[in-house]
Amino acid sequence: MSSDSEDSGLAMPGSDEFILIPDAQPTYSYHADEPYQRHVGDMHSKLSATQEEAFLGPYYRSGAPFRAKLSPPHEPGKTLIIKGRVWALDDRRPLRGARIDVWHANEVGKYDNESQENPPGENDFIHRARIYCDDHGYYEFETVRPGPYRRRGTWRAPHIHFRVERPTYVTVITQLFFEGGPHHEEDPFIKDSLIIKLREKERHGHKYEEGVFDIVLVREV
Repeated sequence: MSSDSEDSGLAMPGSDEFILIPDAQPTYSYHADEPYQRHVGDMHSKLSATQEEAFLGPYYRSGAPFRAKLSPPHEPGKTLIIKGRVWALDDRRPLRGARIDVWHANEVGKYDNESQENPPGENDFIHRARIYCDDHGYYEFETVRPGPYRRRGTWRAPHIHFRVERPTYVTVITQLFFEGGPHHEEDPFIKDSLIIKLREKERHGHKYEEGVFDIVLVREV
């Protein structure tokens, strides 16, 4: 295991095994966030959605492909790699086979299904994917850094949506934010525990940003 705590996420530093740090907390979920759900409900007056999609937010779409690259070729924006692990809070071990749905806006804060005049094709999914964690609970995907946006008078800081599912564990619906991003003070739904630091990297002459986002699930009662 890497000794770099920023790369190790919530793993116990210096351990030969993948063990969750003792003070780790369950990942914040927007399931019970009433102000956020009211905001989502207001947004749905402009967008059509199924009951499931309405609960997940106005821009969620079901059926995204399983893949590790969310953005199409030559998509404008800073290349971004997000990686991490999904953990079980009860036994402090990574969860193999957890499924993650990911979706976000583009560089200028627009989602692919935002325009009712030009909706995406049934099989056209931009900045969306589903991902399975490996045997060590690890996931990774590449995309471009999303931009902020303002809807119905509310600023949203740049963020990425996550839905994380694993049998016998409570599903988490959450969002990832970026340290130093714009509109943090104006976004009423941002949570400190969901903000990560991005690090500048370079590979084969190509510069990109990388961040670690670990997710902790609670077992169903």
